[in-house]
Amino acid sequence: MTSQEKSTKLVDNLISSIANLYLLLLSFLFIYLYAGTLQIQHNNKNAVLETLDKLNMIRATAHGSLREIRPLRYSDLPNFFARAANVQNDFYTPSGYLMNAEKLNKTFPERAIETGKLFSNNLMRTQSISDCYIATLDLEPGHSFQFATFMYVGRVFNVPSERVTVVTLNRNCVEEPKEEFSVFIFKEGSNTAVAIPKSLERAFPGLSAPNPFKHSRFRTIEVLKAFLPTDVQRYADFEQEFDLIHLQAIEKVMLRYASDVLNRRFIPSELDDAIAKLYEDKKEVANFFGVHLDILLLLRLGPVVLFGLTFELWRRVRLLPSVKLNTDQLWFPMDANDVLGKITAYLMSLFPALATLATYATFAYAQELGTRFGGRRISIQGLLEGDFPLWPGAEWVHDDRWAHFWWLMLPIHCIMLTVTTSKLMRLVNSNSEVRIGSVVRRDSRALWRWLRKMFRKGQDSV
Repeated sequence: MTSQEKSTKLVDNLISSIANLYLLLLSFLFIYLYAGTLQIQHNNKNAVLETLDKLNMIRATAHGSLREIRPLRYSDLPNFFARAANVQNDFYTPSGYLMNAEKLNKTFPERAIETGKLFSNNLMRTQSISDCYIATLDLEPGHSFQFATFMYVGRVFNVPSERVTVVTLNRNCVEEPKEEFSVFIFKEGSNTAVAIPKSLERAFPGLSAPNPFKHSRFRTIEVLKAFLPTDVQRYADFEQEFDLIHLQAIEKVMLRYASDVLNRRFIPSELDDAIAKLYEDKKEVANFFGVHLDILLLLRLGPVVLFGLTFELWRRVRLLPSVKLNTDQLWFPMDANDVLGKITAYLMSLFPALATLATYATFAYAQELGTRFGGRRISIQGLLEGDFPLWPGAEWVHDDRWAHFWWLMLPIHCIMLTVTTSKLMRLVNSNSEVRIGSVVRRDSRALWRWLRKMFRKGQDSV
């Protein structure tokens, strides 16, 4: 066998193995994106269930079905209000040592708040904490709140302040730890309206008013704060926007969501049963050709498989000569003798890089990973939604060392992809006799001549 024959056989074998690697990479990308889609759907479902937790808590509080533990104390305020927690933290050193216990006890005494109550709440089923306590504060008399609700139940309210209750959830059960979650309940006879945060409204399907309609905006928050107990007013934040919705409308939305998800019709008296069924079968399992795989495990191991495929692709591509290949096999660098074929060959050369970009994006998006920049949490979800919340404290952040490892490996991966893609593009240029720039200039001149000809014909006809 001559050296030329050996070279041709080597090229043939390399082309065959690279084509097989492309097929493996395409199969891997399909499976990985499918698993990522399932995980994203699972995350979205959990996010809706977390919102459902809060709506169910609001409903139970309004109906008075929660168990009262004891009166609310001033010492409880740091557990519910972020400003109070910041004041409490000032009494501790960074190492957690209490500097002035006497002053702390004076600032947050064990004395009960006259209009406050502490309730047990075991309705937050998506939380790891067994009991997310709820604090309620009734307003003092002296003012009336007038507003109207429109969605499902249209009614005009005129509620005296003593019939208004501020409901605040324990901060350990709030997703954004530097924020707090509060709602306002207005009772007028048998009718109840709730002022809920705009963020909660957007997070639950069907709760936002359909365009062009809008819910009534609660615009008298400062007036409401003025009728809280004096020593509580300084800690009340309520900086979010609040919309007013009738409680029956909230229950109808919850019932409709359960009917849509479970594909079953529920009547209002079955709402509790419908909510319980929504929490069933939360764990998603991927089924590939009869093999059950844990989605999260598959997503975590995906970069390992991708790195191995990319490494093997780089090893084989670098062995190919950068000149016109002497082979009878049909491969995309040789199928570039027209403009469309050359463009397709360029895209095929970029495919490993595009597959890697899609894999890493899915890796971060499906696992809801984020990084800190300028005191804000930056994530793919945030980039898509334009939402960049404050970075939480260290005690709230899960340090994903596996993600950190692949973040450090990313430059190596990018170098391999750059070398591989550049070599493939050089092969396309070496094996193609078409120059896209020349074709574009030629066709542009032909198009210009044709347009001038048609313009002259139009003038002659005139």
